[in-house]
Amino acid sequence: MLIKRIAIAAISVSVLLSSQVSAQQVTLTSGDGSSSVTGEFVSFEDGFYTITTTIGAMRLPANSVSCSGDACPQVEIGEVDATIVGSGSIAEGLMPLLIAGFADSLGAESDAQIGSDPTQVGFELTGNGGFGDLVSSFLVSAQTAGVGFEALLNNRADIAISSRRINIGEARALRDAGAGNMVSFDQEHVIAVDSLLIIVHPSNPINAISLTDLAKIYTGEITNWSQLGGLDQEITLHSYAEESGTWEYFNDHVLKGRQSNFVDWVIQPGEEEMAREINRDLFAIGYVGNAFQRGAKALNIISACGITSTPDAFSAKTEDYPLERRIYAYNRSDNLAVEAGQLLRFAASNDADGVIAKAGFIDLGVTRNNQSSSEGRMEELLRTVEDPFELLLMRDMVLEMVEWDRLSSTFRFGSGSSRLDNKAKLDMARLVDFLENQPAGTQVLSVGFTDSDGAFSGNQSLSERRSEDVLASIREQATSRLNHIELSTLGFGELSPVSCNDSAEGKRLNRRVEIWIRN
Repeated sequence: MLIKRIAIAAISVSVLLSSQVSAQQVTLTSGDGSSSVTGEFVSFEDGFYTITTTIGAMRLPANSVSCSGDACPQVEIGEVDATIVGSGSIAEGLMPLLIAGFADSLGAESDAQIGSDPTQVGFELTGNGGFGDLVSSFLVSAQTAGVGFEALLNNRADIAISSRRINIGEARALRDAGAGNMVSFDQEHVIAVDSLLIIVHPSNPINAISLTDLAKIYTGEITNWSQLGGLDQEITLHSYAEESGTWEYFNDHVLKGRQSNFVDWVIQPGEEEMAREINRDLFAIGYVGNAFQRGAKALNIISACGITSTPDAFSAKTEDYPLERRIYAYNRSDNLAVEAGQLLRFAASNDADGVIAKAGFIDLGVTRNNQSSSEGRMEELLRTVEDPFELLLMRDMVLEMVEWDRLSSTFRFGSGSSRLDNKAKLDMARLVDFLENQPAGTQVLSVGFTDSDGAFSGNQSLSERRSEDVLASIREQATSRLNHIELSTLGFGELSPVSCNDSAEGKRLNRRVEIWIRN
């Protein structure tokens, strides 16, 4: 444990209670910045601001508004059981509800307190539904992923939260500092997934955009919507500061090293602000996580080889969407606070799915999807296949798909490998839980696919081996729990790619085993 627990908030109120201060005006602004109210400060008690306005007295909870003005109470957050530092969008969008859900699982009540530093929020968990003793306390600091890893390195955080995976340099620095193997199953936790949505104003007539054109917009090669078939209006570009984890992901997966012109961009401090500005400007474009769409239109994404992906929850869970990202939490191996460990275990469990979804992120729970929606794409693939053997196999697959739903559980591999990653291990456990609750006689298929590297026949054999490996892992995980389920395998090699095979990331997405269930 990094630091011992003491009272989470100490409030300086002696000056604030004077008549001179009480006559001063303050402004209380909602968390998303969409509304505010100004009035004379009266008091701050029990986590509530009381102010007098032109329409009378108002009492607002401090955990839902921010206070600006000289009369605002100075709240200092003291030492806590565990500190969480990292990505601002996760800290602000997910962690409050996740901690509240964790508190509920303990029969406790979570009370949030915003400190004088608006980037820091303290949480006290009180037992017996809020009427008992203090159970635990957390401090969540909304910074960037890089700051979170630095805090973990310097023992100023128990958990680092990030919308990108830890990079090699950060992992090595932590390893050399005695923090352990940061990409091991015990230290790297995937707690949710998230689609990076390309958003425009709801009235913008454009519904889809290619990744190539998106990159050209942000490098200044495309400057007018008419170049994309839209209105003859100049495009307003919105982005984030370079230290933002969301910007880093966008730069890596969209720009891919292309030279960008920051001078023409409107830089937003966060994803809530981004969505708000896009909704105000008919000619703007930006990008946010799924939790921050806020009514803006999310565009379908067209890959360089013509595959169209829809930014829905199912495609994010399967990780077929090209701008999907994982939400990570990391801990050191040498000094993890007990309370931090408990929170991490809750975050990775089925019990957390509801609060993760409520926060607007995408949970890891297993869902099923009818594959008839894929028939159009399958017909297009049939028209492009010329080899008689491949065409026959493609037709077999299309006929099979009509009879099966697809589950969101999807397992991916390294090149030529059948080794599963940390998220796949979690997905395997959740899949077994889901199948255990299916009726006796339910038929389930483990269906393998590969990238297009190598000979077609070799890929066909590799896809079959991978599907068999996943089925063996399912049986090993389940022991006797799935004796009532009929399990079998298929392999379709390089058929039905979900991404182009022209990049390492595209090939990774195509090397997968899907789980189908008889519809």
